[in-house]
Amino acid sequence: MQLVAGGEESSEFARQMQAYAEHLRGQGIGVESAVREGDDHFTILEHYRPGGRFVEGITAFHP
Repeated sequence: MQLVAGGEESSEFARQMQAYAEHLRGQGIGVESAVREGDDHFTILEHYRPGGRFVEGITAFHP
């Protein structure tokens, strides 16, 4: 599982993401977390569009 937060968000977004990642790891779930510099909770959605960063990763994993 991968969790992401935008680097243009308040530090609270990143803190919540890290807390959730730690909770999941405590449940035995493999988690990667990252902060995407230059993004906020609106612009980060652009990466889910065709050709976006997240779409490329998903299609590489699920051809």
